[in-house]
Amino acid sequence: MNWTTQSLAEALEKTGNYKAVVTDETALSVFSKEQEMPLVVVIKGDFMSVEAKMFDEKEIVNSANINELLLKATDFLQLSAFTIREVEGTKTYFIVGQLSSSTIIENVKLEIETMFDNLMDAVDLVLKQNEIDSKE
Repeated sequence: MNWTTQSLAEALEKTGNYKAVVTDETALSVFSKEQEMPLVVVIKGDFMSVEAKMFDEKEIVNSANINELLLKATDFLQLSAFTIREVEGTKTYFIVGQLSSSTIIENVKLEIETMFDNLMDAVDLVLKQNEIDSKE
């Protein structure tokens, strides 16, 4: 059985750790009691992604340094990757994790918990690098 946004939202709510809001038939926003930034879960066919917006490129002092930093960060931020997408004409940095849409709820919870942790770590890395780059 593959998850739907509605069935996954209900399962996540039952854990008591998350608030899940279905935003359309392929996506839901997931909020944690411990984190301020929401994650978006997108379900398409046999796969789902868990992702979060990090920064717009205009917030980055030196994008080459940030790109290199995030590429290296994938070695220690398990289950996560980084991408840049155009959002309303602006290049935007996202953190992304992917898994099967038929996986058990424990695996979905692990991905979400890991993504929340990695999001905070990645934001901290970028802010520190931005601070260094602004002094050069």
